Amino acid sequence: MMLLVAWPIPLMVGLLLFRVGALLDRWVGFGLVGVWLSFGLLIQLAKPILGTGDPRMPRTPTPEEAAVLAPAWSDVVETLGIDESVYHLAVRDKQGSDGVADHRGGGFVMISAAAVHEFSPAELRALMSHEIGHLIGDGGTIVFGLSWELTDLARQPFTIVQRAVFRIGWPEWIGHIVTTLLWLGLYAAFGALLNHWFGPLATIGFAVGALVQGIGINGIRRRNQLNADRIAVDLGHGPSARAILDRRMRYDRLSPPMIWSQPPALRASAFLLRNLGPEPFQGVRLLAIDKRLHARTPRCLTRSGSREGGETGEIPPSGLPDLGGS
Repeated sequence: MMLLVAWPIPLMVGLLLFRVGALLDRWVGFGLVGVWLSFGLLIQLAKPILGTGDPRMPRTPTPEEAAVLAPAWSDVVETLGIDESVYHLAVRDKQGSDGVADHRGGGFVMISAAAVHEFSPAELRALMSHEIGHLIGDGGTIVFGLSWELTDLARQPFTIVQRAVFRIGWPEWIGHIVTTLLWLGLYAAFGALLNHWFGPLATIGFAVGALVQGIGINGIRRRNQLNADRIAVDLGHGPSARAILDRRMRYDRLSPPMIWSQPPALRASAFLLRNLGPEPFQGVRLLAIDKRLHARTPRCLTRSGSREGGETGEIPPSGLPDLGGS
């Protein structure tokens, strides 16, 4: 399913590239598609992971940062029962996300330099457990990454034009209008070329496929976020994760809560609307997960006084955390 969801748009782009090259010769079309696929694969698999001076890329922690991160990292991987060498811990100087998980290079957990200096040990454990949750449970990452790189390569000329538009010294709202018209024109041109070369049925099919890809990828990304949150909550780091959110995103609007308690038919009917709407506020996800875990383990043992100092986690009678799976 993930493979099918990830490929409608790259397939459409590949066919268009082939037809453009075939205007000169059929083998030119095959060569153009081959170069496009090769560059997309190289970008996805051969991006540098460590050792660059680019603030967007991760680096090895300094001795001072390692002294802060090492105890929390050892605690999280020990609790999960995995070897510390399975995944790599890195620091990223770029402003933005406090933590990022990257599956390339064996798996990296990247913590922002700001989080290293600002977060408490309990909050660092919560952040690390969430990111390791991505490495353990995310699905379709490589497939979606390759799909994204191939699509991004094809739209690079239009992205360059968009950046040039914003560098012009007119008001920003005019730049947004111009770029919106630019992308609408691009989509119209794609539709016209598809209709001309492959017929109306293929055009309609690719349009539906592109819509399904957008909704499907959004849904799988949300599922991956949900699974990562569940790992953090299962390890007893829910309160620390909420503390991070309260400090970082206090004024974000809350989107409608998840409807785990509703009948399956109602959940299925709401799937489309949930994926078309804005990304759920992470605090809502944490509350929904916590409520779901409590509902599934009514007879549980309570463990108080965890290593985070006062946080409590609930362990079912089997002694294993309930991940809420079927």
